Amino acid sequence: MPEVDFDAVFDALDLSRQGFLLPEQLQEFYLALYYEQVDIRHAQAAISQICGPSTQSTCDKKHFLDVLTELDRRKCLEEKVYWDFQALDRDGSHRLHLNDALLLFRATHGENFSFLMWNKFVASRVNREDDVCFDEIKMWLCMLPEGDPCREEEVEKEEDLINKRAEMDWEEREELLKLQEDGHTLAAEARQQQQYQAEFKYHGRRKLNRWNKGGVEAVIFDDGTDWGEDVQQKAKNRVGVTELLAALDEKYHLLREKLLEEMAKIHIGEVNWLSLSESERQEQLLQVQLKADQLFQNRHFDQASSLPGGGQPCDQNLRALMGEIYDDQKQRDQDQTEQTNRLREEGRSEEEIYQIFENIYRDFIVGSTTTGDLLSDLQQRYEHEKETLLGKLQADGTSALGVSERILALVYLMRQHRCARDEGKFDSAVLATGIAERFQMYRAERFDSDRSRQEQLAAERLQQRRGRKPTQITEEDHIKSGRGLGAGNQRR
Repeated sequence: MPEVDFDAVFDALDLSRQGFLLPEQLQEFYLALYYEQVDIRHAQAAISQICGPSTQSTCDKKHFLDVLTELDRRKCLEEKVYWDFQALDRDGSHRLHLNDALLLFRATHGENFSFLMWNKFVASRVNREDDVCFDEIKMWLCMLPEGDPCREEEVEKEEDLINKRAEMDWEEREELLKLQEDGHTLAAEARQQQQYQAEFKYHGRRKLNRWNKGGVEAVIFDDGTDWGEDVQQKAKNRVGVTELLAALDEKYHLLREKLLEEMAKIHIGEVNWLSLSESERQEQLLQVQLKADQLFQNRHFDQASSLPGGGQPCDQNLRALMGEIYDDQKQRDQDQTEQTNRLREEGRSEEEIYQIFENIYRDFIVGSTTTGDLLSDLQQRYEHEKETLLGKLQADGTSALGVSERILALVYLMRQHRCARDEGKFDSAVLATGIAERFQMYRAERFDSDRSRQEQLAAERLQQRRGRKPTQITEEDHIKSGRGLGAGNQRR
């Protein structure tokens, strides 16, 4: 390779024949030579280090080669330090705690690490205890260390000091938050957390969707977009525990949202609620939800009526509205069958048996409640159903859920999602969801506790649709549905 005449290169760059080059000219030359952009601050620092600070950031011909060498050293070191920074960035925030920044200084400068350089870096920051980003630390890491090398004891003392400062700052922040704590602040924080969780779940589902529809290739060559709906999906042949638990969470989340909305309406008034924007309504819901979550985490279920909007009286409790979970109702039906057989052996009539079980169940579900207690009962029912489902998933033998049973359980939960989502009010949503949890027969041969719920749900739906314009049905569709034929038969 022929030797480069750097004097000629300098003359070619110094078109105005001033006898010096500016940092911007060095930056352009480096880009033309290596096809890589270099930070202008590196060019300025290289000139200052080689030519001296008195040159006012100009490089003469005598120091041209040394400045280029120093510039190249800084660029190579920056690339190495960047990956060390990424390795220490555990949470992906693109920032390092001050302790990790000290570790990066020590790893980069090695045996020549000194506190003189470290203290200068810390003193140059506006907020000394804040986390460190790469752009503000890279220039200091690329500098040649100044001062005497420090001992290991000094490093340990500095680390302890940083940790103590961090603990004090955290305690002060917690105290400040407690002083400033109000519903609006907590709601804003909860909204940010929910947005982060929603985004995290979205990307998780998106990747799973690509895996299910496109296989390994679709995941490897992920372009960040969702897989199209027109792509044929593979048949689902298994359901995991996580998927079932997520479906159960979604069911109770839908019901809880409807009840929280009614509680927020009661708290601020129907007229005020209608005047709020969508974001203001969500903030009201979050304020009630945060207080409810705090109560339930501390297991203070008996204090739920003290929640905002939680003292509104309700004629029916959750057990009357929703019934028992499937497994408890199944056990009740088995016990009822055994009791029915015994009563028949005693000579009781079917009407007497029906009346006995009706009275027993009426005593079981009797009792009024409040909106807050409904929310508390809903939380306890969710925990009970979750515990029951986990027990079946973790069981061995015949009681365990097989592949087909898991798929069927997921289908039932998705049907319950539809029932909870489609209903306008909490009462009708919880009635429809409870009915969908259990198998329904056209005509039950014995007392059916869901019969009254079906009638109540029908009445609720009629009440909600009252005053609305009915859907127009053509005569042809009316006859096809069978209603027209039925009406004709009645007239005859």
